[in-house]
Amino acid sequence: MPSMQPISRWDICNQIDKAEQAYRLCWDILAEFKASMETGKHLRLMDFQPALAQAIHDLDRTFDAIRREERSLVETKGARNHSQFTARMAELGGFREAIDKAIRIGKGLGDAFAWIFYLGSLEMLPEQISKPAVSHTPPGVGGQGELAFVRFFPRFKHYLPIYHGITSFLRSGDFSLVDVRTLKVAALVELKTAQIAGAKHTFTLNIVGQNKLDDLSDGFTFTPDDEITDVTPIIKPDIPGFNDRLKRQIGTMGSVLKERAADKNIEQHDAYHTQELRELAKESAVASPAYKQAGPGLLLIALKMPELKLSERLLDPSAPSDFASKLTDLPKKTIALFNATSKFNSLIISQLHVSLPAGATPLFWWPCDQSFLQKIFFHELWVGTVFNPVHFAEKLTSRGFTIKGEGNPNRWSVYKTTGNMKATIEGFHYFLASIQYHLMREDNVIDMIEKVESAAKKARPNTRIALNITHRLA
Repeated sequence: MPSMQPISRWDICNQIDKAEQAYRLCWDILAEFKASMETGKHLRLMDFQPALAQAIHDLDRTFDAIRREERSLVETKGARNHSQFTARMAELGGFREAIDKAIRIGKGLGDAFAWIFYLGSLEMLPEQISKPAVSHTPPGVGGQGELAFVRFFPRFKHYLPIYHGITSFLRSGDFSLVDVRTLKVAALVELKTAQIAGAKHTFTLNIVGQNKLDDLSDGFTFTPDDEITDVTPIIKPDIPGFNDRLKRQIGTMGSVLKERAADKNIEQHDAYHTQELRELAKESAVASPAYKQAGPGLLLIALKMPELKLSERLLDPSAPSDFASKLTDLPKKTIALFNATSKFNSLIISQLHVSLPAGATPLFWWPCDQSFLQKIFFHELWVGTVFNPVHFAEKLTSRGFTIKGEGNPNRWSVYKTTGNMKATIEGFHYFLASIQYHLMREDNVIDMIEKVESAAKKARPNTRIALNITHRLA
């Protein structure tokens, strides 16, 4: 086996510190974009994707190097000292977790960028999110090709390519082409890169769109010296199974682009605890921890983290005991969340994440102080929720719903019986998540459930009603 240089803590810190510089540049570009949306002048917007793509790509390659060393250690375990082997594997696991967290921060920024260009095509997102998650960008020629494409082709006349590798929620295809005239997704692209000779490569764009696209070439050639040459003939790699895999990928992209009209739209207005979040932001600037109750069963918490570099925070995360020592008054704060006479009391502690859950508005676009949101992104501020679903459950039962199950509320069985009809709420955990992660008001969630149940009464027996929720806090 070829020898490899052991990965050190310095290597990990160096990679995360480099990524943090790129991330802060990307944050500034997004903030400028957000501030200038009324003027239409987005001077640095084209710099966003190349900077973020390179940072995530470099972190991914570090992740790959950690995995290689872990595999090497396991393969030679028999020849190693047991305690040293165990210690090194634990250390590498910590390195891998820190790099993975850093990647998620980057993809949180990418989600914020891509989401704003998907606002005209939100109906595509449920299908995109239903596909298996792509955790890492590809290594080798494929990854280098994607990076070069992002760098050299930031725009094709009327089309803006959105690179899926910088996001967590775009999973089918490698790029989305957004028509800047309509701000709708016009096509998805699967990019294939082939090496011709030396440093010269060829791109093959497999484009799937609802309509024929103008102003697009079939392929592009690039060299490392930034010289863009003429289009070369499309080259299909002679790799076993390549064509079959490509057909599957193109078929998946087609399913995302397929038009789907909703049978019914349910709109909820003023449905979120945005005012309470703003008040928490103000309080967190002068006090740590800061608390704000939002509704009968939800408590918002903000806790300032130690003043360290991002790499040090990710490598040495606060232990649960550290949080307990700083949140000594939390038990008193949670008393108000309880209903002493109910059997549904349960506390769920969650953290607001920068990654994009299904149907969510990215954290960056929440209507809140920008510096507060930035501190959450860069782990300078821990913001979480304590949710007791007891009031939510009691309201449901008062409206005729039955709740079966004890313990973990995510495993509750919820249904309503009317005559001979039984309407069962599948995926009840998502409604709980709408409150604890998306800060949706309990009454609005219940109203939404009742409207779906009402629609179920008019449907044929054994009908399954799919509900795609889009949270619009921006």
